[in-house]
Amino acid sequence: TGAGHLSELLRAKEGSQFTHFKVARNRLGDAGGAVVLNAILHSDQRKSIEVLDMSHNELAENTVEVAGNLLADFKTVLLELDLSWNLIRQNCAVDVFEGLRVNRRL
Repeated sequence: TGAGHLSELLRAKEGSQFTHFKVARNRLGDAGGAVVLNAILHSDQRKSIEVLDMSHNELAENTVEVAGNLLADFKTVLLELDLSWNLIRQNCAVDVFEGLRVNRRL
């Protein structure tokens, strides 16, 4: 899958960090979005990606849960996270806010 290839790319690039990662309008879906964010969370990329654009990808509850974990990680340096135009509703958006509450560096 496309998300699987992006995940491999993120993990393969250990030592060379991205500062911007834009995957908007790629039809990742909720499962694919979670795969991509898990790859960032479990690699050194979370220490370098400042701008992450995942808008217009049909993301929902699974992706937002991982996004909350990524934001809560103190090694995350994100300055901008775009999750607009997805299927994120009030209840699952709480995970993002919880991650921001925990990590006061962001």
